Amino acid sequence: GIAVTPDGSRVLVAHGSAGYLAVLDPASNTRLPDIASSLSGVGLAINPGGTRAYMAINNGSAVQVFDLVTNTAIATTTLSNRSFGVAVSPDGARAYIVQNQAGRVAILNSSSNSYSNFFNVPGQPIGVAVSPATGHVYTTTGSGNSLAVYNPTTFNVTTVPVGTAPYGAAVTHAGDRIYVTNSGSNTVSVIDATVNVVIATIPVGSFNPPLSNGGIAISQYSATCMPGGFVAGGTASPLVVSGLANGTAYSCSVTATNVRGIGLASAPVTVTPGTGSFIT
Repeated sequence: GIAVTPDGSRVLVAHGSAGYLAVLDPASNTRLPDIASSLSGVGLAINPGGTRAYMAINNGSAVQVFDLVTNTAIATTTLSNRSFGVAVSPDGARAYIVQNQAGRVAILNSSSNSYSNFFNVPGQPIGVAVSPATGHVYTTTGSGNSLAVYNPTTFNVTTVPVGTAPYGAAVTHAGDRIYVTNSGSNTVSVIDATVNVVIATIPVGSFNPPLSNGGIAISQYSATCMPGGFVAGGTASPLVVSGLANGTAYSCSVTATNVRGIGLASAPVTVTPGTGSFIT
């Protein structure tokens, strides 16, 4: 995990095996003295005041809390099941820790460094993000193929279907958009946070060359998106398909061409463009 202090003066890196927090100076791009820890981390988050850091323990069931004023570890809180992603509420009063194998998110009270509650989510959750504007908590559900939305006022959890195996999530500062990376479908889902609806799906992966080119080099790739027959060509990924209508779902596939002709089309992927669409 990696996190930047709110004032931008330090970058903290949770080391997955060495048992310390590495500290970087972004002004000089140099390493500062490490913050000692007896544990190895994976997820990492800093509170809005820049005074506390929360590190989920790698392959463990705990979270370690650091005082960033004294640069010391001040608490280690035990959890059942594997901890993973971490995020902090806008007021700094709560930290949210993903419990991957339990299918839930634990809520840590920052004043007592003890757990006050938890909420269940589908699948095996991985990433978590908090809206700076509303305090809503967004958790990717991994095998659940959805984004879980937790309202800290009503305590309700709703889900938004996204792509396959969602992993990471990020929220705009205004809280109006959520971006979810789908590791199984090589896409990013763009969600309108005011209505919790996916408004665009953007491919971000790369297509692989065919397993066999018949012994002759490929000279051209072509992407075709339907309906409408929109076509783009090029010699490598990405291919930029222009003219697509925002909010319309398209089925897109890629073919390869050499001197022997055009090969079979790839399996299609479904995309819904927002401000643009890339077939990569």
